[in-house]
Amino acid sequence: MSNKSKRFPPEFRDRAARMVLEEEKNHPSRWSAVMMIAPKLDIHPDTLSKWTRLHERGGIEEPLIDTLGGDFRLLAI
Repeated sequence: MSNKSKRFPPEFRDRAARMVLEEEKNHPSRWSAVMMIAPKLDIHPDTLSKWTRLHERGGIEEPLIDTLGGDFRLLAI
């Protein structure tokens, strides 16, 4: 059994977060909207909730690690 996490493109994560924000209007809470949408997208509800919070704070960005000449550096946020 593989323990690798799935990688989703930023466009997918952004759209999933927008789906939650749109659907939230039809639910008593954000969590209930997340619980309805997450299984349809085959992602964990906690992951979708995190993406939605990040989306509200200005968008979802790519990983913070870049490789140049074999050196690892953190990119500025």
